[in-house]
Amino acid sequence: MNKAIAICDSPRARAIRTIRGWVQEGKLSPGDVLPSEETLCVRLDMARGTVRAALKELTETGVLIARKGCRRVIAAAATPTSATMRRTIVLLSGLKESVHDWQKAPGRLQAIEGGALMAIQRDGYHGLTVHPEGLAAEELANLCLDHPVGVLIPDPFAVQPDAIEMAESFRRSAVPVVLNADGGKAAGFDRVVSDQAAGAHALTRRLLERGCKRILRVWTSEPDYYWLAARNQGVEEALRESGLPVLPPVYIPRLPDNQSGDQAVFHNRVRLIAGFLIEHFVHTDTPPDVLMLTSDAEVPPAAAACRLLGIDPEARLVFVGYDNMWQSWPEFAFEPSLPALTVDKCNARIGEAMVELLRQRVSGELPPEPRLVV
Repeated sequence: MNKAIAICDSPRARAIRTIRGWVQEGKLSPGDVLPSEETLCVRLDMARGTVRAALKELTETGVLIARKGCRRVIAAAATPTSATMRRTIVLLSGLKESVHDWQKAPGRLQAIEGGALMAIQRDGYHGLTVHPEGLAAEELANLCLDHPVGVLIPDPFAVQPDAIEMAESFRRSAVPVVLNADGGKAAGFDRVVSDQAAGAHALTRRLLERGCKRILRVWTSEPDYYWLAARNQGVEEALRESGLPVLPPVYIPRLPDNQSGDQAVFHNRVRLIAGFLIEHFVHTDTPPDVLMLTSDAEVPPAAAACRLLGIDPEARLVFVGYDNMWQSWPEFAFEPSLPALTVDKCNARIGEAMVELLRQRVSGELPPEPRLVV
């Protein structure tokens, strides 16, 4: 578990959340006297030192006011501790690369965060970008207690287990969260996702219009990802509508990433893909005529893998990618074959839609049930 999550769930942090929750829920009102330390120890089932530390922090942040005789009264409802936090949206960023050049590569994941940051600024909010792996021990707990306007968690961090645990930490502090993910526990939150099924269906239909009949999906992501299940659904529906065979997808686990464009890593990727493709091209009378890749980033090593197997990719195959990011992918310097088709997910619009959904949640325009925007 992320260390910051453990701190956020420490006894002291839980005591603070509980007392603030009593205020938020109206169980305690401004001017009410807080129960004694002894009573709180019993009600919270916590040691006196833990309760005392929680009361000290609540007093320092202005939720409580200390009075003579060591009694504390409720100062105000549990609201953001500063005017700045009342206008701040937190963006939990899992990217390892800069967001600044996202407009030059709108198909890359940076564009989701770039679109969100532009929308945050346009709507008059402050944006606080936080890398989840860089959170100091107390920072997640403090973010929860500071009560920002809300939290955005985009891909790629949104699909990780730690992201859901962090989202639940914010929700326990009544901070709204919007995820760029779906499925599993993510379904309990507001979320915005790309319409992967529609994109894959349109891509497949375009291939069929070109006369392609045997489409082999080559996926380099975990098969249980929500977006890959949706993409498989779109491909298979289009094939069944046309009465064509549905070839089982090939899953290649742990394919090394190569955003830096390292040639040695590229050749390792080529050899790994070739090992998974060999049975589909050697000693078979029905090889595929299309390789559908997870992303444009897999087109160069897949094409080079076919060359390694003695297959001329430009003469015998159509390669299609996804994400519309081939223009900025460095491996095309090693392999001339380009994707014949790709799909643009409009990543910047996803980021904008996350901010809009958060605004609707904060303004009370939505029912209490989690909302999914596709």
